[in-house]
Amino acid sequence: MTLFYLVSGYCFNPQYLNNALEFLKKRIKGLWIPYVKWGVISVLLHNFFLRISVYSVDVDGATIQYWDFYELLKRIGGCLIFGVGPDGFLGGYWFLKDMFFAVMIAFAFLWFLKKSRNAALIVCVGLLMFSLLKLHYKIEIPYVHTSTLLSASIFCIGCFVKQKKIVKIIVEHTNYCVYLSAISFFLLLLGYHFYPLKMSILYLDEGFETYLLVFFLYSTIASFAILIICKIITTDYNNVFFKRIMIFIGDNTLSILTFHMLAFKLINYVIFQIYNLPVYTIGLYPTNIDYASNCWWIIYTSTGVAVPLAFVGIKKWVIQQRKR
Repeated sequence: MTLFYLVSGYCFNPQYLNNALEFLKKRIKGLWIPYVKWGVISVLLHNFFLRISVYSVDVDGATIQYWDFYELLKRIGGCLIFGVGPDGFLGGYWFLKDMFFAVMIAFAFLWFLKKSRNAALIVCVGLLMFSLLKLHYKIEIPYVHTSTLLSASIFCIGCFVKQKKIVKIIVEHTNYCVYLSAISFFLLLLGYHFYPLKMSILYLDEGFETYLLVFFLYSTIASFAILIICKIITTDYNNVFFKRIMIFIGDNTLSILTFHMLAFKLINYVIFQIYNLPVYTIGLYPTNIDYASNCWWIIYTSTGVAVPLAFVGIKKWVIQQRKR
């Protein structure tokens, strides 16, 4: 999740600071419209998926219920206002909502300080401090969670990195890459052993200040390291095949976000068949955790990425064939 914000900030075009309305239109088209479109579809499919065992038990272990007409209307309304709406296989869509407000908050402050040469760094530090205060004092702001402010801060880091050409400087000095990799690996181990690092916890305004700071350091530096590695592979090694793969994945991240949880149900079904489990295990959300915690997580991950990309690839191929 953090990598998305860092890269979004890195790819941000400063020219938008002179055309705020155009930037808002772009965010609406890229985030709000998909949220509404797929959110409404997911709501309409809720009862059907429950009937065919795609749904059964939610992440809290509660049995998923059928929705009446009033609940369906309420959920559809929620989709229109970035509220509680998208269902089931769109569990990851909280990210679209959070990203919309995080990016717009970061943009608003960058626009206000656009005459400052270090605006991105100032906004980054300010939003990080505010996120700490929000978490500590349990400050409630509609649509703005602790994760929203933290994500806006990380977005500004991406802007700062691009502005100061930090990626180029590090790539040109091999020793920096070694140090960055070592620090990233250390933080990875630290986070793995001491903290259950999830941005979704901060989205729920849970956790504590130390958690937030460790998450910020670990996830930001690790994401930055990934950005550096990709830059090295695509420039120094000039790996055309890798470039094509990364561009294809980058162009279809929304498809992966939309369909990866639905793809997980295929693995649930395979596990159900292999281990002769009860039928309800097919609909466990988001995965069959008893098996995913073992080596099955590798298959879940691969399937969650490969199936949506395969769907997109087949769709494009069919369209091309029809045009011929």
